[in-house]
Amino acid sequence: MYLKASEKLEGEYPFYLKEGTIPKVHQASLRDKLNQELDRIEQEDIIEKVATPTEWVNSMIAVEMMDGSMRIRIDPIELNKTIMHPFYPIPILEDTTTKLQGAEYFRPLIYGATIEEHGKHLLAILERARLVCVMFNKEKCKFRVSSVQYFRHVVSVSELQPDPKKLRSINKMPSLTNNKELATPFSMLKFLAKYIPNLS
Repeated sequence: MYLKASEKLEGEYPFYLKEGTIPKVHQASLRDKLNQELDRIEQEDIIEKVATPTEWVNSMIAVEMMDGSMRIRIDPIELNKTIMHPFYPIPILEDTTTKLQGAEYFRPLIYGATIEEHGKHLLAILERARLVCVMFNKEKCKFRVSSVQYFRHVVSVSELQPDPKKLRSINKMPSLTNNKELATPFSMLKFLAKYIPNLS
């Protein structure tokens, strides 16, 4: 997901810094094309020019796209280190797969037992995205597929399977040479435990 350059999120989104944080300054090298793009998005009220001294200056990343346009991003690496992130627990795999029982049509995070139910869920997601000005890359979107990758697993109409890419990595794993390397196969066994009967 990404924001369209001409769209803005509505409202204010506060974040809180750790006590004792020291602001960091990263310099950016500007070129004519970059300056033009900055002027454009400033005129469209997407960014606001700061002409007074400021404590925080983040690194800026400018990438020239294939169509010749300039994509600008900031890299707030130092700022991110000081932000106290809110806790949003991600549902575990078992909680999610329980809800998917009976589903026959999928796309990442969307499912339905019928085409109508799938469409209803999809419209709800799209409406929510529209309200917060979030756009989807249509080249990466898939709809009404019979299986979908989710948390290193493949969820399908009939069963839950491990992701084949994960299995290929396991098959290509080199032989162990010391005790420290045992941590890797143990984590792999934990991942595959639900697929191995009588594992102990």
